[in-house]
Amino acid sequence: MRAYRNFHKFDPAEPFWQWIARIASNHCIDLMRRRSRDGAPFGIEQAEAELPDDAQQSVLAVLVAGEEADRVNAAVATLPDKYRVPLVLAYYRDASYDDIAAQLGITRTHVGVLLLRAKERLRATLAASSEESGA
Repeated sequence: MRAYRNFHKFDPAEPFWQWIARIASNHCIDLMRRRSRDGAPFGIEQAEAELPDDAQQSVLAVLVAGEEADRVNAAVATLPDKYRVPLVLAYYRDASYDDIAAQLGITRTHVGVLLLRAKERLRATLAASSEESGA
């Protein structure tokens, strides 16, 4: 959820996995700080005893994340090939900008432009689909 809320801060010139890893790392650091202030850095037994409730919430979170992933995948499928191919290579195959440029026979700069435009179209498509489902 943090990555989704902060996606506007993502710099397409940097690798996506590093950005996501930094968000996860910062989240873990925040949790450790909170727990150390409370005096229980690794949790308490009572919280561990309540695991079944937490497990049910995590199942719900997985279902919601799956539905969101389906929406994103459907939006990616609607993109024209010139935008979809670099996007899939970059974010689903973890290819670098240089690798994408070599595979497509274009410059690294052109890859960045195509990815930027693809993400803009995705944002517009997802916003329109959420408005349609909300209305």
